Amino acid sequence: MNNQDHEPKTNTVLGKRPTLLSNETYRGFSIDNISKNWNGVKVTAINSKGMKISGNADSKQQAVEKVINQIDLLFDQ
Repeated sequence: MNNQDHEPKTNTVLGKRPTLLSNETYRGFSIDNISKNWNGVKVTAINSKGMKISGNADSKQQAVEKVINQIDLLFDQ
């Protein structure tokens, strides 16, 4: 059996979302601030209209993923 069939595909658009937000922009949002606090890491993204979205998690990667999920929910409304 080929193990590659069961590994997550990080080369898809969904897999690239954290990289897009971290290095460029994602749906008009870019990272404004990354800070460590007693509860882990807080990532805040901002768009050109000044709207801010934040996510808290144990790691930067997880916090970025939370921000992306919130951005997606905003656009899906």
